[in-house]
Amino acid sequence: MVAPSDEPKRPRAETTGKWTTLLTPDTAVIAVIDFQSSQAVRLQSSEAPLLVENAAALVKIAAVFGVPLILSTSRESDDGELIGEVSDAAAQASLTVRATGRRNAWEDPSFRNAILCADRRKLVLAGLFTEEAITLTTIAALEAGFEAYVVLDACGATSADAHHVAIRRLEQAGAIPVTTRQVAREFLDVRNTPEARAAVRAIEEAHFSIGPPESTP
Repeated sequence: MVAPSDEPKRPRAETTGKWTTLLTPDTAVIAVIDFQSSQAVRLQSSEAPLLVENAAALVKIAAVFGVPLILSTSRESDDGELIGEVSDAAAQASLTVRATGRRNAWEDPSFRNAILCADRRKLVLAGLFTEEAITLTTIAALEAGFEAYVVLDACGATSADAHHVAIRRLEQAGAIPVTTRQVAREFLDVRNTPEARAAVRAIEEAHFSIGPPESTP
């Protein structure tokens, strides 16, 4: 985990709404829902390997910036195990696993209490499936007063149409779409230390197709 930057932050303009402030490591909690092999076989909205890379990167980003991470599964059986790449990435992060069979993770007391105990109001969600667990959990969190951010490239559905319509539904409900790399970059705006830049760069090189390194400020 990288330390907060000692450099003073530049003043920000007055906000006009709750969505106009950046995600920060001190205000966010990340939940990754139902990233299981038994679920991935039904994935049709995107290529499974790409989705897994993005989810693993998101988990590593949580670890780098010390953001509370909740991983949830919907089954206790062997075919309900977390996908290996995601589970391996989570080894460095805080971890809570539920196993109830419920599609709406918010209905599970252990999941809900883990979110509440994190004491952050910005909930970042990723997982399978966009039109099921992500929609149900996100809307429940919004109703509970949380700000919800859905990581589009780390969510998958049973069809491309199901994914796109679910995202539209979530936007209409008040959720904000983001990407994995966008989450990292918003965190990095607050913790812009050499160690943080190097850690994020390593994650990007391992999981994304990116161009040449950026020049440091």
